[in-house]
Amino acid sequence: MKKIVLLVFALLLFGQAYAQSPFAFGWGQEGEKAVAASCSNMYDMRPFDNKVGITVYGSDYRKALDTKRWGQGLVFGGALALSAGCPLIEKNGIGQEIEIANAVLGAAAIAAGIPMWILGQKKLDKFIDDYSRRYAPAPRVSVGATDSGLGLALNF
Repeated sequence: MKKIVLLVFALLLFGQAYAQSPFAFGWGQEGEKAVAASCSNMYDMRPFDNKVGITVYGSDYRKALDTKRWGQGLVFGGALALSAGCPLIEKNGIGQEIEIANAVLGAAAIAAGIPMWILGQKKLDKFIDDYSRRYAPAPRVSVGATDSGLGLALNF
């Protein structure tokens, strides 16, 4: 039974890692550079993701992404520290000062992480808006003949 459970767990873990790999669908590193260099409209080739963001915007995109990730790490780490410290404060024991310090550090990490998370997300949203303005095809309205008369088509 243990072998089956471990096998299923390993298949799920490695299957997800393979599915999220950039090499799974033929997007190699050299291929991406060639596509980015040869294609003036990358939006038709691939939707916006971190690799496209770093390729197009460089270090500014990476800084915004790092700010968001550090904010998320501080929030989740602070929540963990806060949840580990708060329930133990009511105990009157030897390590009560440690639990209080744990709760205070957790609250401080959450207070510092939330603004970083929001700031990083706002910067990333600006990059996505700029990318959409530059590379997304504009909607087109066209009028043409159909079997029953005139037709109006909205292409986007």
